[in-house]
Amino acid sequence: MTHKYKNTDERKKEVYFYLGLLSTLFAKMESKLLDILGKHITSDFVLANTLFERNTLYQNIEMLKSINSLKDFEAETVKKLIQKISNVRKTRNLFIHGVWDDPIEFDNDILIVCRESKLDYSEEKENGKIISQQWTSKRNTEFRLSYIRKLVENVEEILLIEDYLLRKLEDYDY
Repeated sequence: MTHKYKNTDERKKEVYFYLGLLSTLFAKMESKLLDILGKHITSDFVLANTLFERNTLYQNIEMLKSINSLKDFEAETVKKLIQKISNVRKTRNLFIHGVWDDPIEFDNDILIVCRESKLDYSEEKENGKIISQQWTSKRNTEFRLSYIRKLVENVEEILLIEDYLLRKLEDYDY
């Protein structure tokens, strides 16, 4: 155990616990989404995984929308699932790819800042000509521990919906 971790108070350790938990839950969420997509098309797990494994989360959400509009399988539940995953998608990307600072005590809560390392490009045009270009990076997003706990609950709810759909797909006649 590192010296720094030994000397960290329990509330700050809780942030690290929830960050790890969310990483695990997000991975399960995406894996189950791939299972749902695959079961819509084939019972061959290897084929299904090959088709979707390199897609982004956004692409897989869009694919589920398209496929389910044709299959009309559990339409309201799938619609609810898509909405819930869409609601956490950008935050999920930040949690997985962001660079986390150390948690700090703030306003009766714990606050942690996540820096996005992705570069954004923007340009200003005048009469069709580029007059300025700008690259920005390292946008900061602040998260409170109370929000992170709520996010865990949201992803756990997504997993329950996915489990329900996977059980239903076992009996579904292709």
